[in-house]
Amino acid sequence: MSICSISDYDRSMNRYLLRIQLGMLTTPVWASGVGAFIKGNVLILGEQASDPSNAPEQQPFCSSKGCSGWLNNLLEEAKIPEDHLFWLNVNNNDGTKIDLHPYIHSLKPRAVIALGSVAATRCIDQQIEYEKFYHPQYWKRFHYNEPYVLIDRLRELLK
Repeated sequence: MSICSISDYDRSMNRYLLRIQLGMLTTPVWASGVGAFIKGNVLILGEQASDPSNAPEQQPFCSSKGCSGWLNNLLEEAKIPEDHLFWLNVNNNDGTKIDLHPYIHSLKPRAVIALGSVAATRCIDQQIEYEKFYHPQYWKRFHYNEPYVLIDRLRELLK
């Protein structure tokens, strides 16, 4: 088990705050996601908030803890520009499914990234073309000594 340094925490918190700011400035009212809702950006799909009772806004991967903080640190270290990403959970906090079609229609993403089986299944159910990657929690737990392949794919997409 590793302990985050203050600088790791600060970087993660800065990315968290940036995502909230971008979401507030560029996200349509009906969106429960976060990031830059700009045509052509990459759409990254998660499952649902890890603690739905304490996340009424349903924003995905916006914590400085757990796999969210870990992923935020990886994105920061890789210098992945946050203004080219939009994050969305496929389930509402009550477990109901989100219709992804309005997001796809409006965003026209260059790629749809499904993080984990739940997100991938939702794409299949709604007949949406996607790329599947292991959920960050899985990768962090079982492949922590290996580079997270999502990072390399995002670099390719954002060239």
